[in-house]
Amino acid sequence: MGAGRAGSRTRRAHPHGSRPRVTPPAGAARLAARGAGSAILGGMSGPLTGYRIIEIAGIGPGPFAAMLLADMGAEVVRVERAQNVRGPAPDTPYPDVSLRGRRNIALDLKHPDGAATLLDLVEKADALIEGFRPGVMERLGVGPDECLARNPKLVFGRMTGWGQDGPYAAWAGHDINYISLAGALAHYGRAGEAPTPPLNMVGDFGGGGMFLAYGVVCALLEASRSGLGLYQPDGRSAASAR
Repeated sequence: MGAGRAGSRTRRAHPHGSRPRVTPPAGAARLAARGAGSAILGGMSGPLTGYRIIEIAGIGPGPFAAMLLADMGAEVVRVERAQNVRGPAPDTPYPDVSLRGRRNIALDLKHPDGAATLLDLVEKADALIEGFRPGVMERLGVGPDECLARNPKLVFGRMTGWGQDGPYAAWAGHDINYISLAGALAHYGRAGEAPTPPLNMVGDFGGGGMFLAYGVVCALLEASRSGLGLYQPDGRSAASAR
C-alpha cells in the first residue's frame, strides 16, 4: 500500500516441504518507529505487522474485528469518546479482553478539531473500521469521501446491522434479531424445541466481526496491488446468512 509495500517479496524454500514462504513486507520496519504495542500474544509480530488500522470505538463486531487484526500484528489505534478513555480507576486493567493489543486516544468527533485530527490520522493509516449506523460518519465529516480524499490508498471498512440501505437500514438491532431474520437461529436447538440462542457468536462475532476483519485483509491485499483504497460495507444480517 505504501512505498514500503510496493517492493518485491522473495520466496524461499520451505524447510519442511515445497511450500514457499513469503518474507514480511519491507514496510514492516515502520512499526518499530511507531512504537506499537504487542500484537500476537507473547509480544511476537505477525503477518499484518507494518499495517496501521484506525478503529472508531464501538461495541460488538467492531472491537472483535480490531482484536483479530491486532492479534495478527497490525498496529490498531482505537478512537474513543473522550469520557471513555479514563475511568474511575485508570491504573487497573480494563475488563474487556476484546480491547487487547492496541492503544487508544480520545477525540470529540462532533467538534471540528476532533474530526480534523481523525483525518490527520487517516493520512498515515492503511485502513479504518467503524460500526455506526448509516450516515453517522458522513454527518461528522469523516465519511468515506472525506477519508479517501485525504488518503486514496485507505481501506474504509464499516459494519452495520442491516446494511447501508434498504428498509431496515436505519433500525437499531441486536445479534438475536440478525440471526433470526437471516434464518441462522433455526439451526440451533433440538428437534421439536425452540431454538437456543448461541449468545452473540454468530451474528456479532462470526457474521459481523470475522467477516469485517476478513474483508479488510482482502482489501489491504488488493490495495497493495492496485495502489487504490476500497470502501467495504457489510451488514451483520447478511453476513449471518452466509
